Amino acid sequence: MVELKTFNKKGPRFFDRSTPVGADYNKANQEFIKLYGKAKDSGWNAQAIHTKYKTLPPAKKIQFKTLVTRIINSSYPNAELSTKNELIASSLDNPTKANFLAGQASFENYKTIKNFKGYLFLSLQSFSTFYFNEFNDINAAGLTWNIQTAYFIDKGGENYHAPQLNILPSK
Repeated sequence: MVELKTFNKKGPRFFDRSTPVGADYNKANQEFIKLYGKAKDSGWNAQAIHTKYKTLPPAKKIQFKTLVTRIINSSYPNAELSTKNELIASSLDNPTKANFLAGQASFENYKTIKNFKGYLFLSLQSFSTFYFNEFNDINAAGLTWNIQTAYFIDKGGENYHAPQLNILPSK
């Protein structure tokens, strides 16, 4: 089975009702907000997590990292473990890489749950199509992912942990 993903102004998310977050997500999300507050925008993105982590005393960093780990693991319960582990580490020290890995984890999680063989990506802006099976097929084809901001800890249940993904020509 092949799934069609389209975009006109904004890219699609690899998330829907049949790909829910894990059971621990809401509880961990609420615990995090209780301890560290709500973010100003849509939620805590990788840059906000990184900035907060740097300001914490060493004794508080363990609890912070534990909550971030729970949230990421439950945001993408079916993503590859290596991707999730790299995402957790990057969210604390490399927010740009973390956001990219959030896109990859979202893709892997979605593909595992949906059990698709591939995706047909249709751009209504450039009138182009691209078929791919794996996340890294995009780079192999000379294209690049443009991954919008992932909000790991959201403030209203919008599930923005699944960022919008666009495919662009490599520069």
